[in-house]
Amino acid sequence: MPPGENPAPSATSTSASAAVPVPTEPWTPELDTALTEYLDQVKEETDCESNKFKAKVFTACGKVLVSKGFPDLKNKLLRERWQKICKNRAAEEATARADWSAQAEAFLIEALVAAKGKALWSDNNFKSKAYTDAAKFLKSKGHRCTSKQAKARWVRVSLLLI
Repeated sequence: MPPGENPAPSATSTSASAAVPVPTEPWTPELDTALTEYLDQVKEETDCESNKFKAKVFTACGKVLVSKGFPDLKNKLLRERWQKICKNRAAEEATARADWSAQAEAFLIEALVAAKGKALWSDNNFKSKAYTDAAKFLKSKGHRCTSKQAKARWVRVSLLLI
């Protein structure tokens, strides 16, 4: 054999990766949507606020996705993709502008008054949990807001109330 030429692969040599053909990029927007819908449904049914699930949830998710015609993906791939989707969601929410209307401000004040009743109040301001709870409350009412945005808005609104 001349130098620089590669030998032809033999029929007896097999690699471990050849045994399980996994597409290098199986993710499509449709698959992402199906994965997100399934896991959001699980979160709603279990009344879970976390984005972390056990392996059995991803196993069931994989079976549901296969039944819908998507490729059979392992738990690890589904979990990693879910983490990436969550990371992207968090980045989008963090950079999004809050939509402050009179109604949103009223909901913010309502949430913070409730927080004061729960003793989530320090000497001169609310504790951070109060703003987190207020942001969740606003989100449940259809308004986009992070806890940092809720705090900044409260500081501005409270100065107007003084």
